[in-house]
Amino acid sequence: MIVENKPGASGMIGADVVAKAAPDGYTLLVTNQLLVQAPSLYSSVPFDPLRDLIPVTDLITSPLWLAVNTSKTSAKTLKEFIEQVKAKPREHNYASVGSGSIGHLFGFRLNEVAGLEMVHVPYKGASPVVMALLGGEVSAAFVDYSTLKAHVATGKLRVGSVRHQAFALDTRRADFHGTGVPRIRVV
Repeated sequence: MIVENKPGASGMIGADVVAKAAPDGYTLLVTNQLLVQAPSLYSSVPFDPLRDLIPVTDLITSPLWLAVNTSKTSAKTLKEFIEQVKAKPREHNYASVGSGSIGHLFGFRLNEVAGLEMVHVPYKGASPVVMALLGGEVSAAFVDYSTLKAHVATGKLRVGSVRHQAFALDTRRADFHGTGVPRIRVV
């Protein structure tokens, strides 16, 4: 098996390569939900994900966590984070793995429902997002826990615990743990 990473355009560059490959079963695409979001988010998508690609399996399900840089915010709960961001409008920003990604949309929605003014900063993948968080370029990001785990252990990044999920997008709750902010649900 040969793996080729083709980042950029929120995954559309790699998906386009696979969509245009010979339909011989030897070329596979491992991607996320952006594939089905693309036609709604972009005015021009060079392929039709429903026509040009065939889903094979659902490999993994992983919640996204709101991770914060501990040098940019002292917040230990989502409520504290919202209060700190509101206290300094437009001084806090959040990273995502690209424009139109689920992390971008979650940040946009959090801004909307909590009355925040965080600025979105798109990156090309999760690794650059984590590096930006660690380097203090951004205050926060929505990222899967497996990407964050090693850095949370150093204390440079903070997320809610798995047990309490203080910063998790937990759709089982009516709001974000007493913050008054409605839950964000992806369907």
